[in-house]
Amino acid sequence: MKTCQFTLRSPSAFTFACATALATFSLNAAQAQTQTQVQSQAAELPTVVVTANRMEQALQTAPIGATVLLGDDIRASGVLDANEAVRKLGGVAARTDLYGGREFSLDLRGYGEASSQNLVVVVDGIRITQIDLASARLSSIAPEMIEKIEIIRGGASVMWGEGAAGGVISVTTKNGAAKGLSGSVSYAESFTGRDAQARVDVVGDIASFNVNARHYRTDGYRDNSANEQTTYSLGGAVNLGAFKARLGYSNDAQDARFPGALSLPQFSNNPKQTVSPNDFGGTKESRSNLNLSYKAGDWQAFLDAGQRHRDTDSQFYGTNTGTSQNTQISPRIVYEAALGNSVLTAMLGYDRNDAKASYQTPYNDESATQTSTAWFGNVSALLASDTRLGIGARAEKFKKSALDSLNMTQYAFNDQLSAWDVALNQTVLKGFDVYARAAKSYRLPNIDENRVVAGQLRPTVARDLEIGVKYQKQALNAAIRLFKQTSVDEIAFDSTNYVNVNQDAIKRTGVELEGRYKWASGFDVGAT
Repeated sequence: MKTCQFTLRSPSAFTFACATALATFSLNAAQAQTQTQVQSQAAELPTVVVTANRMEQALQTAPIGATVLLGDDIRASGVLDANEAVRKLGGVAARTDLYGGREFSLDLRGYGEASSQNLVVVVDGIRITQIDLASARLSSIAPEMIEKIEIIRGGASVMWGEGAAGGVISVTTKNGAAKGLSGSVSYAESFTGRDAQARVDVVGDIASFNVNARHYRTDGYRDNSANEQTTYSLGGAVNLGAFKARLGYSNDAQDARFPGALSLPQFSNNPKQTVSPNDFGGTKESRSNLNLSYKAGDWQAFLDAGQRHRDTDSQFYGTNTGTSQNTQISPRIVYEAALGNSVLTAMLGYDRNDAKASYQTPYNDESATQTSTAWFGNVSALLASDTRLGIGARAEKFKKSALDSLNMTQYAFNDQLSAWDVALNQTVLKGFDVYARAAKSYRLPNIDENRVVAGQLRPTVARDLEIGVKYQKQALNAAIRLFKQTSVDEIAFDSTNYVNVNQDAIKRTGVELEGRYKWASGFDVGAT
């Protein structure tokens, strides 16, 4: 296949080149930086800000175990989507998801089969984590859409509530590119697949608008292993100085074929064959979000609101369909002011999540609801001694109900849970910090787990202890973290009795190392 590249940077500067395997069109109304500016920026060490704890803090001095992947680095790496960026650049373990395709179930802190239920995934301040066993979908977010990805390991229930015992993964999408009109169209093809993408950004002094579209298909290695995914998104932003607003909408449709398992004789005879030629899994998901902020002196107010809707349709062990919807509204206020030589930051917030779902399979016909309301807060002080102290707490109430006529399942119960964390960070030398953290987190049994039980399942409660060292100097960033987590009443499937049960106390201990060195312009070396 022969392809060509076109570039238009100004009316008098038009270039054309031909290559193989990739075609790109790019239109950029902004002027390119000079070589001197590029070299000057490369020599500086930018301050990376982490916001997944719902307050802006410098990553280097924040008392948390966090990894931040910037959009430019993600795009330069060649990964295909946000899920792959978290796995390959963030060093997060993963396993293949039930519905196949590029979506992998992510695992923070070693939860194995229960990993998806013990981490929270957030996109633009809105939880997209499911209330069943399905994984949150990040494969629909192309690198061109990403501003940054933040990965916080360890209990994060103070900020994000139930299900955050392993941590949180937060994706922030881009508002727009350089001022003016810019866009790109690309098409790549291999022997068994193709990937077409398009993006348009319109950025003005006050408002910006963007459109993204992508179609991806691979025929797969085996028979009946094709995967096809079509996504598009719209976004807009307004910046009036003290007042800022963002509005976004995305739609993702995936069709994955399931080739099924093979016995050793079957594999030896033909490793590409399928024993389930009619099995497939289809998913359609739409997400919308609204983010508002207003700053007045030392005070700042935020509002995050969003809705997610998912439909599933699959064929394996019979015909299965399902639909789920989640609505979130989260206002919060932040106060930040200097007190002598110290800086005090205080936050108070409220979360409300309403979810409903229904499933029809050969084995169940179920409708379920879940409502949660929570108050959460955090106080942080940066002292003159370069010591940062932080303490946070959360109180959350739940109402769950379900009715499944085929399984004779019916329940309605309430829960009330709490979380807390205490953290300290000390700057020893510029670019060299140590921190310690203790936290309590929790999670509730989900719809799928409550369906097959011998008795009502208890919530999981986990307690974390963590110490870490962070180093940042010129082109090198490195961190080492030691952690211990003790959890009570973790939920697992008992294959002997075919029911979900609460387990005995479990202890997890581990060490995490990560480092990145910018060897030269455009060449990084990283390891986790």
